[in-house]
Amino acid sequence: MSDKAKSTKCIISPYLLFNTLGYAALTGLIILLHIPINYFIFKKYRENHGKHVKCTDELTQLHSESLNNIKIVKMYGWEKSFQERIMKVREEQLRLQKQSDWLLELSGAMEQLFEFIALALSFKIYMGLDPEKNLLTSQVIAYSITGFDYFNYAVSSFGPMHNTYKLFKKDAERVEKFLGAEEVEGRVKGSGDNDTSININNGTFTWDQTPILHDIQLTIPRGQLIAVIGKIGSGKSSLLQAILGEMKTRSGSVKINGSISYVPQQAWIQNLTLKDNILFGKPYNQKEYSKILRNCALVEDLKSLPGGDQTMIGAKGTNLSGGQKQRVSLARAIYQDKDIVLLDDPLSAVDAHVGKHIFENVIFQLATKIFSASKTGCLRDKTRVLVTHNLVYLKNCDKIVVMEDGMIKSYGTFEEVTENDSELLKKFDLEEMGMEEISMEELDCEFPDDDLELEAANVVEEPIADMPAEPKESNKLSAYSHYFQAVGIRTLLVYTFISAISIYLGVHGSFHLAGFSDQSTNEEAKAGLWLYAMYGTCEVLLAFYGTMLIINGTTHASRKLFQNLLINILKSPMEFFDVTPIGRILSRLGSDKSDVDSTFPRQIRKSTTAFITCLASIIGVLWVTPSAFGHLLVILFIYGFVMSQYLPRSRQLNEAYHDSRSPTLSFIQESLQGATSIRAYVATESFERHCQQLSDSSRKAYYAESNATRWFNSRTKLLGNLVVLVASLFAVYHGDVVTAGILVFSITNARKITGNFNNSIQSFFALDSCISSVERMRDFAVSSTERIGSRSVPRSWPQQGEIIIKNLSLRYRSELDSVLRGVSLTINPGEKIGIVGRTGAGKSSLTLALFRMIEAEVGSIEIDGVDISVLDLEQLRSRLTIVPQDPVCFSGSLRMNLDPLSEYSNLEIWVALGNAHLAETVKELPGMLDYQITENGGNLSVGQRQLLCLARALLRKSKILVLDEAAASIDMETDELVQKTIREKCNKCTVLTIAHRLNTVMDSDRIMVLDKGVVVEFDTPKNLLDDQNGVFYSMARDANII
Repeated sequence: MSDKAKSTKCIISPYLLFNTLGYAALTGLIILLHIPINYFIFKKYRENHGKHVKCTDELTQLHSESLNNIKIVKMYGWEKSFQERIMKVREEQLRLQKQSDWLLELSGAMEQLFEFIALALSFKIYMGLDPEKNLLTSQVIAYSITGFDYFNYAVSSFGPMHNTYKLFKKDAERVEKFLGAEEVEGRVKGSGDNDTSININNGTFTWDQTPILHDIQLTIPRGQLIAVIGKIGSGKSSLLQAILGEMKTRSGSVKINGSISYVPQQAWIQNLTLKDNILFGKPYNQKEYSKILRNCALVEDLKSLPGGDQTMIGAKGTNLSGGQKQRVSLARAIYQDKDIVLLDDPLSAVDAHVGKHIFENVIFQLATKIFSASKTGCLRDKTRVLVTHNLVYLKNCDKIVVMEDGMIKSYGTFEEVTENDSELLKKFDLEEMGMEEISMEELDCEFPDDDLELEAANVVEEPIADMPAEPKESNKLSAYSHYFQAVGIRTLLVYTFISAISIYLGVHGSFHLAGFSDQSTNEEAKAGLWLYAMYGTCEVLLAFYGTMLIINGTTHASRKLFQNLLINILKSPMEFFDVTPIGRILSRLGSDKSDVDSTFPRQIRKSTTAFITCLASIIGVLWVTPSAFGHLLVILFIYGFVMSQYLPRSRQLNEAYHDSRSPTLSFIQESLQGATSIRAYVATESFERHCQQLSDSSRKAYYAESNATRWFNSRTKLLGNLVVLVASLFAVYHGDVVTAGILVFSITNARKITGNFNNSIQSFFALDSCISSVERMRDFAVSSTERIGSRSVPRSWPQQGEIIIKNLSLRYRSELDSVLRGVSLTINPGEKIGIVGRTGAGKSSLTLALFRMIEAEVGSIEIDGVDISVLDLEQLRSRLTIVPQDPVCFSGSLRMNLDPLSEYSNLEIWVALGNAHLAETVKELPGMLDYQITENGGNLSVGQRQLLCLARALLRKSKILVLDEAAASIDMETDELVQKTIREKCNKCTVLTIAHRLNTVMDSDRIMVLDKGVVVEFDTPKNLLDDQNGVFYSMARDANII
């Protein structure tokens, strides 16, 4: 009902009441007491709503973090920890939801109670004012009930309207705050100086309030290759962010002459085909594209993918290794053909051979140029700023920037930098590490165009990997059964029974009032009024009790369904996350959960009350005018026909709407993760357009569903009016048989049939729509999970750290090729093993098999004589430790990130930080161990996050430690210190070190060389280097170690 109609009723109803009851109508002002009571009720409701919104935001963040970092959550065996964190917030959310529902129902009960009291007192006073004249006739009763209904409805609407306004205002303020938040400053275009690409004049930059970069004075000439080096946390990546305009400029200026490409330190991959990730919206040019694939060393990788460059590489590139993701990111930057290319340590994720190839053919400038016919490098005439820890390339750079404590310590050529800072050459000690500069005479790496085009043509003809679609088949009855069992069948039956009794009391009270109105004396009427008031009071109290009962039941169901869903998602295999878009999972944990929490329980209460009331009203009409049965049956048949036309289409439209939301959520999630890259490529408008298109598709489905509902409502209202007409005609026809009061009772119930029948139908359809949410949550909650394993081992296991691998073969998914083939080897207790190989050789896949992130297709792995395939999964993963390739941090305190299970003392944590060479950094942070890390560790450098992961690993004191590119983002000096720490603190542990820097593994007991999933060499470093025809010898030569 519109606000205008409510205002009109509020004005007309007092006139109607005063005209009927005289001064006795003033008693009806007692209804106004409902306004201050509602004020306090809705004030508390708004407080709960605000807290509920905060819980929802916190849950969304926790869901996003756990899903984005699910691999590390599983490998550390933290599923229960994250489950407890999420469920703790979830319990508070459910408590607030239940309390809010109670408050709304209390408001409704008070509304009914005040109406009963006002009506009964008005009748009593009316008869008392003039007992002879003021008789309680059917006309007086009918007008009074209608007047009080109108007045009470209008008055009681003020509270919800004011509450809605307040909530809207609060939500609008949240949106306004978000829209008014400080935005990224963006890049400032230069003056058009053709000789200078980047000019920073006395710049000081910050992320929040604390300056990160100080007094930066930097001029980069056009076309030069600039290296940026320094220790971890010195400000190397921040310098690139300042150039991109991502940081806040506190003083000074940044001027950029030209467009920019950006390769982030942690590659950003879209949930698209590999080809589309490289093109990034730019038109396809086969010649340029083919050369970029070759120059970025991607051709061999494409051959191993099932669909070549048409393979869907999944959210965050889950089908690719770290090196492959980084090379796709690099290929994207080169294909965009920008004037300036910012490279944030792209060579750290690739092995020495591939790194040399990329530097020679892309970063330096000696391969065939892609964008012209001239014989120059891919990036010749491009200004390149390369952040690197790999010092072998420094002498080939035009200039070097040395960062220290957020300042430029020195800037110049290699000779100038080392001459002015003699400690630099001594510290890095290039000659002792055997790192000779690359000989440019060796870098003649041209490739014939025809060969490239042929290979590109071959890869694109491979089949495309399919993405799973939303299930379309549904079993509504099974979903209803699943939900009602979660609520409790007993609870539902008791609630239905109480609701029926409550409604019966209301109808019986009205019938009783109508029965004595025309034929009773005032004395009898007074007695009847008290009986009517008692019926009404009992109706309200019983209804309120029943509602409290069902709210408790539906809250329990929401808790149970969500918990089952959460547990199953956390226990799902990695294959599930590889093929399921994160937006779809977030929809189950977000919008579907919201439907199950709020909409579905509300519609259960509404439909139950409306249906029973409608049934009671029909019985009331037929009790008075049984001859109307046939006509009502015809109208009900027409109702059924309209429903049969609407219901299947409504279901389809509702499914279409829910399906259309997942791509939007996935795209937004993906875009937020790559926001820096999107802004760097000036692709914001393109992404906004695509987001609008996805949103429009979702809105179209929503509007189609809304219009279908309006179509149904218009027809049911027409049929409802027919019901009133039929009941009225038959009531008039039987006017000589029954009293006027009974006829009023019949017509009043006929009017109730219309509203309640429409309400029950709409509620039923709302239930039918919401049951899809229950069904989707249930389907996710019963999907396949990881094989847990049944064998338990003592807490001291493993004591030795021996690893035996027998004929191991595995693949990520059944339709993909094997990533490991027939691997057999033995790793002795306490042995230090280096694992090397070209990018995509299967190094990280071997560690995944060790943690049973991927189950072996053939063969087995034994640790201290125990076959891990039968071992309890939580025990296995909690006894092993890994420092992952992508350093992961979660929002929360630094202490929580190191010890989420609260197993260690402060002293143990500080010792671990010291061993990871991070203690001094942490001491400088506000709050130290209580320092709040932002989402994804955004307020720490990648190198600091990597050391934090190392401290986390050292804290666990596992007998088997896996270092998966743990030193990729740290400088050489820190790397040496880390390796020294591992040798000293893990001297009795079995350590598996995966590294692209061969220097990192040269002191290993043995080195394993993998190639295309096969162990091609496995021996001591000395023996491998003695074999000049070996693979490792070739890699060492490429890395300038020999």
